[in-house]
Amino acid sequence: MAAPDPALALRARRAYESGRLASAGARAALVAPLPALAFACGCQPRMTAVSGALFLGAVFYCFWRGGEFRRGAGPGVAAGMLPLLAPSLCMAACTHGCSPAMMSVMPLACGAGGLASGLLLAFLAPRPAIEGVRPFVVACAIAAIAGSVGCLAYGLPGLIIMIAALSIGALPVLAVKKA
Repeated sequence: MAAPDPALALRARRAYESGRLASAGARAALVAPLPALAFACGCQPRMTAVSGALFLGAVFYCFWRGGEFRRGAGPGVAAGMLPLLAPSLCMAACTHGCSPAMMSVMPLACGAGGLASGLLLAFLAPRPAIEGVRPFVVACAIAAIAGSVGCLAYGLPGLIIMIAALSIGALPVLAVKKA
């Protein structure tokens, strides 16, 4: 069998990489409208925009990179929707915008969304003992970044509450599953 023509090999490699980029772009485009929901409240728009861009960039990167990153990205996006949507829906339901009464409910929404996300991650994310630790870490990171989009409407305390609740939800279930 003759060695492949270098030009043909280069064309094949470019086609492969452009296909991966297109696939990652299509998957990131599916979740692109979700960060826009966090803008419904109008609170902290700059932080919401930065975390939304970080979320979309992380999803794109994980699906482009493939392998272990791709295996963790899907469960991370699914679990991250809960803390992303919980505060956003609370703020959208309130007709007074960023009122003090609404802002007092935000920590509860961030905590509940984070806890539900952690429990969902414990069941959906790849098991560290079976598939290695990287897909699980990717799933947790994507879920936390997605949750930050919604919870940063409350500010840094909302993010801290969400991450703590996400950890509380995921770790005990994983410990039981591992045992």
